[in-house]
Amino acid sequence: MSQHDPHTSMPPLSTPEQQSWGALIAIVLILAMIIVGAVYAWKKRIAMMPDMRPQPAATAAAATSTATSTATSTQPR
Repeated sequence: MSQHDPHTSMPPLSTPEQQSWGALIAIVLILAMIIVGAVYAWKKRIAMMPDMRPQPAATAAAATSTATSTATSTQPR
């Protein structure tokens, strides 16, 4: 006799609710890994770029005065 008795059967390994949580957690972990990798690559690329920051005012003023004095000294009188 092979009657199906609900009391003696094994419970399911996972319910649909548990599976949906598992899928959601997997998606979040994958997205987090992609974001971390993108930030790492972006920072590495920025570190390899030449320094493009503006110069401090004293250095910029000295460069301007040097360029001005050079330009005025090379002009014919």
